[in-house]
Amino acid sequence: MTRRSLLLALGLLSCAAPAHADTLREAIAAAYATNPELAEARARQDALAEADNFAAIVELRDTVRAVETAWPEREAARRRESVSRQVLEAAQLALARARSDLQVAQASALRASGMLDREAF
Repeated sequence: MTRRSLLLALGLLSCAAPAHADTLREAIAAAYATNPELAEARARQDALAEADNFAAIVELRDTVRAVETAWPEREAARRRESVSRQVLEAAQLALARARSDLQVAQASALRASGMLDREAF
């Protein structure tokens, strides 16, 4: 065997060595306890997750505030729209009455001038 293949075989055998822990959970716990790089990586991951949670909370809070601010404005706009609709309906009714009164006045004037023979109105 060449030196290269011997080193490769030794490397493979060292990777295949059985773990000294009873379970995978114990092996991971032992790795975290003894490897500072894993502990740092886990702390960074926890900090990122916490930052994501905080960002989501801030976004939710901002959304709630926006709704709380917009809701009274929306309700006020709905009330204004309702009042505007009522004013429009009243104006349309007044216009219809005015048209009716005008037609009656025109008919009376025609009748008085003799241009209208029958009592149609």
